Amino acid sequence: MKRTVLIVLIAIISFISGILFMGYLSSKAGETFLDMVKVNYIHEQEMLALRAKKEENINKAIRHYYNMVDAKEGLRGFDINKNPWNLVFPFEAIALKKLSDTPRQRGIEIDIGFSHGKLANILEIAGLHKEAEEEYKKASLLIGTSPEKVKKLITELKNPENEMLKLYEKNQ
Repeated sequence: MKRTVLIVLIAIISFISGILFMGYLSSKAGETFLDMVKVNYIHEQEMLALRAKKEENINKAIRHYYNMVDAKEGLRGFDINKNPWNLVFPFEAIALKKLSDTPRQRGIEIDIGFSHGKLANILEIAGLHKEAEEEYKKASLLIGTSPEKVKKLITELKNPENEMLKLYEKNQ
């Protein structure tokens, strides 16, 4: 009886130690992963800037160079000090993956559609109405609604964006 209890106790302690050790390794791998993502993002922005420059689209090249500089100076998503990995991250990741598997592709399309809508909105503000209309059409196809509804949705998103900007400025 004592021997069985001892074996079970050792097994439980070993299992818990393994979980903690894997969580620790996951958190350290997370820092490296963020560095890799940052380097890949910077490289991609530089390549896009060079391509835009070659196509003589100077405004687009400027935008990509700005993105590159912003990433190097420190975007919040690449901040190692705010590392999202912790000891329970591997379990959270498994649960999140299960929740997001089914409608994932559709969600990605809608998200890209909203990005096109936001781009269209800023193009409209800049007075580039033809380009804005093209972006609204792309957004409407991806989101699955009319361009007019996309405009309305983007307008409704401005209030949360303003709140997010205030939060960002507060944390700086």
